[in-house]
Amino acid sequence: MLPKTVLRNYNSEKYLQYLKSLSSSDNSLWKSTKNILKEKNKTPPLRYAGRRLASSNLDKANLFATDLESRFTPHTDILNLEYYHHLVTSLTNTLPMCLPTKHTSPSEVINIIRNLRNNKSPGHDLITNTITKKLPKKAILLLTYIYNGILRLSYIPSTWKHSVIILIHKPGKPPDIPSSYRPISLLPTFSKILEKTTQTHPT
Repeated sequence: MLPKTVLRNYNSEKYLQYLKSLSSSDNSLWKSTKNILKEKNKTPPLRYAGRRLASSNLDKANLFATDLESRFTPHTDILNLEYYHHLVTSLTNTLPMCLPTKHTSPSEVINIIRNLRNNKSPGHDLITNTITKKLPKKAILLLTYIYNGILRLSYIPSTWKHSVIILIHKPGKPPDIPSSYRPISLLPTFSKILEKTTQTHPT
C-alpha cells in the first residue's frame, strides 16, 4: 500500500474516532459545531500589477514565482563567469571520502527524533514528526546507517534536498498583493534530522 494511502486511511480513522467521542453531555459536540460554524476570514484573490485578477491556480503560481524571483536575486559573485564555472564544477563532481568522520549513533538519532515538535508541517513525502516518533528500532538502525553513509561519502540524496514552498500572509499587509506573503520552505523530516546530526558532529 502506498504511503499516501496509509496516511489518508490513518487520518480518516482518527477523524472518525474524534466524531464518535463527541457528546452533548460534556459540551464537546457544541464546541465542535461552534468551530465549524465560526465565520472565517476570507482571503481575496491575488491581482496583477494592472489589477487583473489571478483566477486560476497556474496564474497564482506564476504571479508568486515572478514576485519571488524579483525579491531573491543571486549574489554578485554568481555573475562572475569564472566563479560560476568553478561553482558548477564543484557541485557536479563527486566529492572525495572525508575520513575520518565522527559517526552518529542510534541513540543520538532517537534523541533527536524525541525532541522534534509534533505540530510541524511535513515535506513533500508527507512523513510527519509524529509518524517518525512511531518508527520501530529496526527503522532507526537503518536510518543511522544511511546518515553515517552520508557523512562518510559527503553525498545527500537529492530527494532530501527538495522542499515544498508555502507562502504565509504577513499581518497588516494587503492580501491581494504577492509581496505581502512570506515564503517558508518545508523539508522532509529525515533531511532535518540529518541536519541536526551534522550540527552535533560537524565535519
